[in-house]
Amino acid sequence: LPGLRAGLPEVVAGADRLNRTVRWVHAGEVPNIASLLKGGELLLTTGLGLGARPAEQRAFVRRLADRGIAALVVELGPRFGRLPASIVDAARAAGLPLVQLHR
Repeated sequence: LPGLRAGLPEVVAGADRLNRTVRWVHAGEVPNIASLLKGGELLLTTGLGLGARPAEQRAFVRRLADRGIAALVVELGPRFGRLPASIVDAARAAGLPLVQLHR
């Protein structure tokens, strides 16, 4: 998406699946966001709802993948200066495209 270019995106997982159809763009910061999604969403977040512990973060990513979202985009900043390995590894394991925005 052209609007994301200004955020200096970096694909860190699922690059081979970036051709997924995006049905809707959704921004969310709540831990139970997956229950609101129906599939095909591009989820934008700063990571506030991703949990503090690695197990919570892995579970969060798995729930999103199970819902069939198109991709997860995380803006780096106060919550995450860099994405935790637990999030990146979970996205890779699930085949979920994961993009971090550097600004």
